[in-house]
Amino acid sequence: MRLGVDQEARVWIAEKGYDPLMGAHPMARVIQNHIEKPLANEDLFGAFASGGSVRVYVKDGAMDFEMSDRRPH
Repeated sequence: MRLGVDQEARVWIAEKGYDPLMGAHPMARVIQNHIEKPLANEDLFGAFASGGSVRVYVKDGAMDFEMSDRRPH
């Protein structure tokens, strides 16, 4: 699987994942909750069994995904 994160999504992650007292420590949780968990279902249930790509971007203030698989049609 190939994962691409656009610039606006990187900024979103940096803003949500930074805390003045804890630094970037919360960033791992932000990535886990907003990227890893939503994509795990696609991976676990075979949507990307033959590989594929995901583009992560921001839509209406939240993470969104554009997915394409490489399975023959």
